[in-house]
Amino acid sequence: MRWLALSAAILVLLFACGREMIEEEVPLAAALYGTVRTSIGTPVEGAQLKAVAFVEGCSGATVGVGYAVSDTLGRFRIRILSLGGIQDPACVSLSAVGARPADSVSLAVTSVPFLRGVDVGREDSVRVDLRIP
Repeated sequence: MRWLALSAAILVLLFACGREMIEEEVPLAAALYGTVRTSIGTPVEGAQLKAVAFVEGCSGATVGVGYAVSDTLGRFRIRILSLGGIQDPACVSLSAVGARPADSVSLAVTSVPFLRGVDVGREDSVRVDLRIP
């Protein structure tokens, strides 16, 4: 009897691991990339960036969030994953905070395409260069 139960469990695991993911299970992905600079063009190192994707419009229910920190040249790349429910293209709110909380900027990026799968080259969908006043 134990052998039969063990065999059944192994068959269930093999079936579950061997099946293909259905389309709804494949994540939607997008990326924002660019630079953060001061008003005079100096790169901002260590700026804290946050991107929030919305279901519809530019506010309300969110479906994905991504974070990044700018490098020594002020460059950043934020990847946002969503398992669905997003309107494509989506509105993404992007904010950056520099060394001081007063050094901040926010904007809405209204047409960020979310693609099915995780093909990194195709995810780099929107470039955004921020200027902190």
